[in-house]
Amino acid sequence: MKKTPTLVALSVLTTLTILSWVAFELYRAFSLEPPQEVREELLAPINPSLDRGLLDELQRRRGISESELLEDVVEALTEDPAVAESTEEADLEPEEDDVII
Repeated sequence: MKKTPTLVALSVLTTLTILSWVAFELYRAFSLEPPQEVREELLAPINPSLDRGLLDELQRRRGISESELLEDVVEALTEDPAVAESTEEADLEPEEDDVII
Protein backbone atom coordinates (compact mmCIF):
# COMPACT_ATOMS: atom_id res chain seq x y z
CA MET A 1 0.00 0.00 0.00
CA LYS A 2 2.92 2.33 0.48
CA LYS A 3 3.82 2.16 -3.20
CA THR A 4 0.86 4.28 -4.28
CA PRO A 5 2.02 7.60 -2.72
CA THR A 6 5.51 7.03 -4.10
CA LEU A 7 4.08 6.34 -7.56
CA VAL A 8 1.93 9.47 -7.37
CA ALA A 9 4.91 11.61 -6.32
CA LEU A 10 7.01 10.17 -9.13
CA SER A 11 4.22 10.87 -11.63
CA VAL A 12 3.86 14.46 -10.43
CA LEU A 13 7.61 15.11 -10.62
CA THR A 14 7.79 13.55 -14.08
CA THR A 15 4.88 15.71 -15.30
CA LEU A 16 6.48 18.87 -13.86
CA THR A 17 9.78 17.98 -15.54
CA ILE A 18 8.11 17.44 -18.91
CA LEU A 19 6.14 20.70 -18.66
CA SER A 20 9.27 22.63 -17.68
CA TRP A 21 11.18 21.09 -20.53
CA VAL A 22 8.47 22.04 -23.05
CA ALA A 23 8.27 25.59 -21.64
CA PHE A 24 12.04 26.12 -21.87
CA GLU A 25 12.17 24.74 -25.40
CA LEU A 26 9.33 27.05 -26.50
CA TYR A 27 11.09 30.02 -24.91
CA ARG A 28 14.36 29.11 -26.63
CA ALA A 29 12.65 28.63 -29.99
CA PHE A 30 11.03 32.06 -29.88
CA SER A 31 13.98 33.94 -28.38
CA LEU A 32 16.78 32.64 -30.62
CA GLU A 33 17.85 34.83 -33.50
CA PRO A 34 17.52 33.26 -36.93
CA PRO A 35 20.78 32.14 -38.55
CA GLN A 36 22.56 34.87 -40.49
CA GLU A 37 22.67 34.85 -44.25
CA VAL A 38 26.14 34.17 -45.65
CA ARG A 39 27.09 35.33 -49.14
CA GLU A 40 27.87 32.61 -51.64
CA GLU A 41 31.35 34.01 -52.34
CA LEU A 42 32.29 33.41 -48.70
CA LEU A 43 31.08 29.82 -48.90
CA ALA A 44 33.08 29.07 -52.05
CA PRO A 45 35.87 26.51 -51.56
CA ILE A 46 39.39 27.85 -51.11
CA ASN A 47 42.21 26.86 -53.44
CA PRO A 48 44.53 24.71 -51.29
CA SER A 49 47.65 25.33 -53.41
CA LEU A 50 50.08 28.06 -52.37
CA ASP A 51 50.79 30.90 -54.76
CA ARG A 52 54.60 30.98 -54.71
CA GLY A 53 54.70 34.25 -56.66
CA LEU A 54 52.64 35.98 -53.99
CA LEU A 55 54.84 34.54 -51.23
CA ASP A 56 57.97 35.81 -53.00
CA GLU A 57 56.39 39.23 -53.39
CA LEU A 58 55.60 39.35 -49.68
CA GLN A 59 59.23 38.56 -48.82
CA ARG A 60 60.49 41.31 -51.13
CA ARG A 61 58.33 43.96 -49.50
CA ARG A 62 60.17 46.50 -47.43
CA GLY A 63 59.46 46.39 -43.71
CA ILE A 64 58.88 49.49 -41.64
CA SER A 65 60.94 49.92 -38.52
CA GLU A 66 59.49 51.39 -35.33
CA SER A 67 61.44 54.62 -35.77
CA GLU A 68 60.07 55.13 -39.29
CA LEU A 69 56.58 54.42 -38.06
CA LEU A 70 57.00 56.90 -35.20
CA GLU A 71 58.30 59.55 -37.62
CA ASP A 72 55.27 59.03 -39.87
CA VAL A 73 52.87 59.36 -36.95
CA VAL A 74 54.55 62.51 -35.65
CA GLU A 75 54.58 63.98 -39.14
CA ALA A 76 50.89 63.23 -39.62
CA LEU A 77 50.04 64.79 -36.26
CA THR A 78 52.04 67.95 -36.90
CA GLU A 79 50.35 68.41 -40.27
CA ASP A 80 46.96 68.58 -38.52
CA PRO A 81 46.38 72.29 -37.67
CA ALA A 82 44.40 71.56 -34.51
CA VAL A 83 47.22 69.41 -33.11
CA ALA A 84 49.90 71.91 -34.15
CA GLU A 85 48.09 74.74 -32.33
CA SER A 86 47.64 72.72 -29.17
CA THR A 87 51.31 71.69 -29.08
CA GLU A 88 52.46 75.29 -29.56
CA GLU A 89 50.31 76.42 -26.66
CA ALA A 90 51.40 73.63 -24.37
CA ASP A 91 53.64 74.60 -21.50
CA LEU A 92 56.41 72.06 -21.13
CA GLU A 93 57.85 73.52 -17.97
CA PRO A 94 56.06 72.55 -14.74
CA GLU A 95 54.65 75.34 -12.67
CA GLU A 96 55.44 75.77 -8.99
CA ASP A 97 52.09 74.29 -7.94
CA ASP A 98 52.47 71.15 -10.11
CA VAL A 99 53.36 67.94 -8.36
CA ILE A 100 55.93 65.82 -10.18
CA ILE A 101 55.78 62.14 -9.42
